[in-house]
Amino acid sequence: MKRARFLLPLALVAAALPIGSARLSAQAIPLDLEVGYRFVDVSGNDQMYRTQINDRPGVLLRSLNYTADGPGAFFDYLHIDGSDIGAGPAGQLRFQAGQVGLFKLTFTWRETDLYSALPAFANPFLSEGIIPGQQTWNRTRNIYDATLEFLPGKTITPLLGYTRNTYQGPATTTYTLGGNDFQLNNQLSTVDELYRVGVGFNFDTFQASVTEGYRQFRSKSFSTLLPSGGDGNNTAPVLGQDVTASQIDQTEKNKVNTPVTNVWLNWRPIGRLKLIGSYIRADAGAETSGLETDAGNFVGFQIARLFKGLDQTILSNANTNYWRGSARAEFDLAPNIDLSGGWAETSRELTGEALITNLYLSTVTYAGVNTGDLLQLLQDNNAVNWKDTVYDARVTARLLGPFAANAGWVQTHSTVTVNPSGDDFLLADGSSGTYERTVNSYGGGVSFSKYGLTMTGDYYRDEANQPIFRTDFITRNRYKFRALWAYKDLFRIGGTYQETRANDDIVEIGYATTVRDVSGDLEVTLVKNLLTMNASVGEFLVNRNILIRVPQNFDIVPTYQKELGHTYGGGLSLTLSPVTLTAGYLWFQNQGSIPFTLNRARVLAEVFFTKNLGGTFEWLHDQYDERVAFDQAGPLANFNANRYYVGIHWRP
Repeated sequence: MKRARFLLPLALVAAALPIGSARLSAQAIPLDLEVGYRFVDVSGNDQMYRTQINDRPGVLLRSLNYTADGPGAFFDYLHIDGSDIGAGPAGQLRFQAGQVGLFKLTFTWRETDLYSALPAFANPFLSEGIIPGQQTWNRTRNIYDATLEFLPGKTITPLLGYTRNTYQGPATTTYTLGGNDFQLNNQLSTVDELYRVGVGFNFDTFQASVTEGYRQFRSKSFSTLLPSGGDGNNTAPVLGQDVTASQIDQTEKNKVNTPVTNVWLNWRPIGRLKLIGSYIRADAGAETSGLETDAGNFVGFQIARLFKGLDQTILSNANTNYWRGSARAEFDLAPNIDLSGGWAETSRELTGEALITNLYLSTVTYAGVNTGDLLQLLQDNNAVNWKDTVYDARVTARLLGPFAANAGWVQTHSTVTVNPSGDDFLLADGSSGTYERTVNSYGGGVSFSKYGLTMTGDYYRDEANQPIFRTDFITRNRYKFRALWAYKDLFRIGGTYQETRANDDIVEIGYATTVRDVSGDLEVTLVKNLLTMNASVGEFLVNRNILIRVPQNFDIVPTYQKELGHTYGGGLSLTLSPVTLTAGYLWFQNQGSIPFTLNRARVLAEVFFTKNLGGTFEWLHDQYDERVAFDQAGPLANFNANRYYVGIHWRP
């Protein structure tokens, strides 16, 4: 797979050379290409390194840019660009070609490696020095997208499109069963496809598009008991019974079909007025089936029995009706003064039902009476309807001398209706009802720009009548200030201050949060076109608290999150043809709930031996140090990583 990732862009370029550059000499090939090899040296926790960075050793196509214009065998123009393909954790490639006025073909590909093996997450044995935690994953996402437009730029433009999104790979997880918690191996594979066909309209004062699509999602998940996980995380007997497992096998399959309609229009009936409208509808139907087979010695509190095994079958379906409509008007009231306002409404209705069949094998009462197998049927039906209606208005004044200003208002009204039903075993209270919430947001900003000095300030206040969820605010204030002074192209200094305060002072919730971010940066050109220096400093603060209900005894207790971080950085850039050298350093430290220190350094050197051919060397250093705190691994999470890259660079 890694080899295919590297060969794909090279194959495209090789195929494109005779197509787009048949008339060009070898020296005139419009290709900018950098390819090399990355070496990685990690001491300490390699899994924590991969969770944060995940650069791997191997061949790396660092950058690719190929452009050809002019008549060719199939295309009038062609462009290919890509980056970080091969050993990089996030590679991408884009291909665009066509014939002027006839068609345009665009193809994109993106791949992301997702890795997580946090030492302290879901880890009951952290105090014994066992890492990582029991919930990890190592998965890859690939997204392919192709769009073919006919008659681009013409009055009527048909299009065809296809998107394929795959996500797959192994993981570990935990599963609570029969009075114990067991670790499982998991394998997931998903395919999400979207087919679409549409047409665009382009007139002098009117533009519109209509697209009809069909989305098909399929997933399969398989979980099995870890070979060494039969004793579970709890080795103490429960009601005198050693809770162990000899078999846990789970299979889950999901299927979702969603037709999608998308309409957009832009109309300018008079010179100063523009009207914009959109409509999206997606009605999804989902089916889920699950099979589970367990064997061992278990305790079932919900059935008041001891049992030797469990066969479970789940059949469920759900339907989601979603639509969103919007209308907006923009009006030029006077030169440099604009008015705008709009309406948007979003509606999502979810209904679903599930039938769960549990067959408990060889059950025994707590008193030791054998009661044979026990069959339990559970059926659940639920419905949720969520609707948001948003109105907004804004006025913007530009270029009033050295000043500019804007002010606006937004109102969001949410209505949530919940209608759960089912066995009390599944739902503790069976509550239902309709909840409404209205949030009014208003504010604006002003800016000043003259003599190389630019200053901006923004303030917004949000007020809500009541919360729906516990983390909903009642009031929220947001501030942002920015100042920048530049002297020609030799000197630039700036700073930013932004803060958000939100709270919900209802006694049963007690939610409050403060988030503050302060930063400053400096750039000085010591020698024009030769030597540049930059420096930065920053501080961020987070304070959050809310009341929660403890699941063990349902007591209400306060929880807090407090963070205070500081960052310092700087760098130099030297250009002395044919050599370019850049170097940078970053120090970041956070105190509070998640205390850690990060040191990061980078040196990049590039020298061109000829006009077209050069060599590149890069050194990256990352040192992560974590301190002991609640739910943190401390030194067990530390790593020291060095990455070295050596490559060749060809430019036109």
